[in-house]
Amino acid sequence: MRTIPGLALSVFLAVLLAVLLAIPMAAQTQTPQQLADAALKQKVVVCQTVTTQAQCHSKYVAGCGKTAGAKYDPYLDYFKNDLPGTDSQPAEKVDPAKLAQLEKDTPASLVEGNHNAFSKDFVKLNEGEIVEADGYLYYAESTGAESSNCYVTGPSNVDIHIGIGFDATKVAEAKSKPAAQTPKFLDLQAHSMIVEMTPHYRAQKEPKWSLASLQAAYGLQVKVVGQLMADNDHHKTADDCALSGAESSCWRLSIWEIHPVTAFYVCAASKGCTSGSTTGWTKLEDWKPSGGGGGSKKKHPTKPHSPPA
Repeated sequence: MRTIPGLALSVFLAVLLAVLLAIPMAAQTQTPQQLADAALKQKVVVCQTVTTQAQCHSKYVAGCGKTAGAKYDPYLDYFKNDLPGTDSQPAEKVDPAKLAQLEKDTPASLVEGNHNAFSKDFVKLNEGEIVEADGYLYYAESTGAESSNCYVTGPSNVDIHIGIGFDATKVAEAKSKPAAQTPKFLDLQAHSMIVEMTPHYRAQKEPKWSLASLQAAYGLQVKVVGQLMADNDHHKTADDCALSGAESSCWRLSIWEIHPVTAFYVCAASKGCTSGSTTGWTKLEDWKPSGGGGGSKKKHPTKPHSPPA
């Protein structure tokens, strides 16, 4: 049998490697069980010399606390800081009916800090799978310091907190861009599913996403893809409007979120877009506001709501 000379073999292997590297690889999104198994291994740690999101997420995959006795949820923060691929395909759609069912199936004893106690329950509910929500952009704002981001602040270091609604009758209200804490704004909050663009995801995968672009799209049809997650920090009547006995000041449609967002589309078609079609949808990073509607130059106050995302 003939052998390939050393130099020829080296050239052949180099070419083969170049070809393999040129082939796009599918994103390796973890399953709900894999995410849960990894999250269960996370421990409470103290933040050490962290001033930027880059430092934070290179050191602390599940966030960190300010002190040794800090009370935060590393299980939850591990999910928040996940990095599914930008091309991750949704396994199902989330709409008001789906959110209502998820709320019904959420363990009643879930509270701040005990997400890991119900890990098996949440795996059955497919927490961590990639989902899609189609609705209208009601509002967007920067949040404040939180453990998942090592308590670092500043626009590039915090989540962009977004409210997605499903009620077309509230589109005009959203387009009017009501000031924070006004009755109209609070009404939009109470009817919004929360989706979060994390600083870690933006820095690593979508650096062109911006709060300004989102605020120019108020009231427009949007399609959001990302990781399904239950934020147990807000499983209380003061926050979650879906709970029995929810307070009149509750500010979110459900504790179930898309977090992190992996893809965000804006409908650029004048006659609207169909959720099951690709026609008319434009990626947020490529979208340019038109002269009217969501492209209004009126600015929305960026003061974050009092409860952190």
